[in-house]
Amino acid sequence: MVPSSTFADNSRNTTSLPQTSSPAMQALYDDLAQVAQHSDTLLLVGEPGSGKTHLARLAHKFSWAARGPFIHVNCSTLMKDMAAPLLFGHKKGAFTGAYNDHQGYLQQADKGVLFLDEIGDMPLDVQSQLLTAVEGEHEFRPIGGIQTLTSKFFMVCATNKNLLQMVHQNIFRDDLLSRIHTFAYRIPPLRERKEDIPMLAQNLLDDFCKNMTPTRKEALSLTQEDMSLLTDHEWPDNIRGLRAAMERYSVLGKLDLNSHIHSLFPNGIPPSPQDQMEKAIQALAQGAVDTGATYEDIKRMLFSHILEICHGSRKDAAATLDISDKTIKRTLTGSFSSDGKTYPNPTSER
Repeated sequence: MVPSSTFADNSRNTTSLPQTSSPAMQALYDDLAQVAQHSDTLLLVGEPGSGKTHLARLAHKFSWAARGPFIHVNCSTLMKDMAAPLLFGHKKGAFTGAYNDHQGYLQQADKGVLFLDEIGDMPLDVQSQLLTAVEGEHEFRPIGGIQTLTSKFFMVCATNKNLLQMVHQNIFRDDLLSRIHTFAYRIPPLRERKEDIPMLAQNLLDDFCKNMTPTRKEALSLTQEDMSLLTDHEWPDNIRGLRAAMERYSVLGKLDLNSHIHSLFPNGIPPSPQDQMEKAIQALAQGAVDTGATYEDIKRMLFSHILEICHGSRKDAAATLDISDKTIKRTLTGSFSSDGKTYPNPTSER
C-alpha cells in the first residue's frame, strides 16, 4: 500500500471514467479508479489487442502518481544480458560497452508509473532482482554501483500469459507473482463486450476522419447494417483488429472485417519443428502398429525425420529433440530395413 500522504492531493484529479455499455468493463473501470489511488501494484491480464496499454495509461491518470512520468517497458524486448542494466541502471565501466553512467527505468519512474508490459517474458534471474527492488523501501543498486538508490513508483504489470502455469513450470517466480497479484484483473476480450463495439467503432472512425472534408466524412458514415456486421464479428485480434478495420474503411470506403495477412501467405504459417515432430510421432506410432516395427526402428525413423525438417543440421535436430547430437549420430549410424529404406549417416555438424 502507498502511504496516504503520497496521494493526499489526488482529490484534484478530474479524470473521468471512459464510457462503456459493458457491465464487466464498468466494474473494471470502477475498481481501477480506486486501486490506482491506493496501491503500488496492479496486474492486468488480457489477450493481445484487448487494451492492456490503454488501461495502464488510464490507471496512471487515476493514480497517486498521476503527476509523475509513465515509463513503458516492453519486457519481451529485454535481452537477458542487458535486462538488469536497463531496469536498474549501471555505472560507467560496469561492463564492456558501459561508457557512461545510465539511469535505469526504475529510477526514471520515480514518483510515476513503471509499466512492465509482457512481464511474463522477463528473464527469471531479473525477476528476483525486481522483487527485491519493489519490496520494503523500494531500494536498489545500479549495476557496478555502491550507492543504494530509492524510487517510489506505481508498478503496473501486464501479460497475455498464464503466470500461474509459468510458476508451475519454474519459468516465473512464485514470490513475484504473490507480490503483484493483490489487485489483478482480467480484461474481457472484445467478443465478450459486444455492446461496446458500435461506440468504439464510431470513435475510431472519427479519429481517422478528423482531418477529412465534411463531404468525405459524410460518405463514410456507418449504417445500421454496418454496425450489425461489426457487432456480429468475433474479433480475434480484439480492439487492435477493430482499429485496423476502421482504418481500412476510412481509406477504401468499404467495410472489410477480415485481416489480409492470410491472403499474403496462402500456405499459412509453416509449423514449427516441435509441431512437426509431434505429427511425426503420431504417424510413426501408427506405422509401428501397422508394420510391427521395433522401438529402435521407430527411434531411427523419428530422428531421421527431424533431421530432414532441420535441413540436415544435427545440432538443430538435437535441440528440437532436447538430446545430444551424439545420440542422434549413434542412433542413425548404418541403416535398417523395417520400412524398406536406408537412412544415411548424419554427418552434418551445422
